[in-house]
Amino acid sequence: MKTLTRWVMAAAALALLGAGDAAAQSRPDLLTQVNPFVGAEAGGNTVPGASVPFGMTAFSPDTTGGQTSGYSTRDPIVGYSHMHVSGTGGAGKYGAFRVTPALGEDALGNWAFPRDPASERASPGYYTVVAGRPGRAIRAELTASRRTGVARYTFPAATDARLMLDVSSAVQLMGGGPRATTAIVSVDDATHVSGEVTFEGGFGSGGYRLFFAAEYDRAPTRFGRWERGRGSMVLTDGAGAATGADQRQHAENAIGAFAEFDTRQQPVVGMRL
Repeated sequence: MKTLTRWVMAAAALALLGAGDAAAQSRPDLLTQVNPFVGAEAGGNTVPGASVPFGMTAFSPDTTGGQTSGYSTRDPIVGYSHMHVSGTGGAGKYGAFRVTPALGEDALGNWAFPRDPASERASPGYYTVVAGRPGRAIRAELTASRRTGVARYTFPAATDARLMLDVSSAVQLMGGGPRATTAIVSVDDATHVSGEVTFEGGFGSGGYRLFFAAEYDRAPTRFGRWERGRGSMVLTDGAGAATGADQRQHAENAIGAFAEFDTRQQPVVGMRL
């Protein structure tokens, strides 16, 4: 009788374990239920880009239009910057180290690229969109760790696919927001860029200083740094450093690095910062 009881208890335990496994398998993946676009409109001021809990990096698109967070579902995309706050109001803040992918002369003009709404998707830790005019559109895919944003840009076949890194970028709220007081960009070699920037303004009274290091996943065919003043941009090829972008003197002052790739055979370019 005792032996039979032990067998019954063992069978019951196995049945419970099996039921537990079945229940675990039937549970939905709650991450698939998360919608990062909640709050992006109607004054919610959230951003849909990639981040992790308590991370410094919030890698997300910036758009025209002057939202506090830097993002709107309706407006053209300017680029993809590495720092945002989500859900705040007041003046703009952050939007640091923006990367704008573009072809040829598009990289030298006003950065505002229409998006394909059907292509824009986000899930926890991942964001993607296709932005640009027909025939010149570029897919961006973003993910992040605590202190790093990792991007993959898929270009059309071209000899002048460019990544434009703006060291002095910031989110502006209808013209009001942080202003760079000084920025330093150092193009260390063909695949590495580093630098720093100091800002004042935006919500909160204190200024702040940020540092970065960036890397491309392959060597470009052309690289260097750029400076922009009143309505003009100057490219300087090769390694070297520059200081500038005092936006207290003029809001359009900016400084950064560029890299140009041949994407006829290899359309994807990766970058981390």
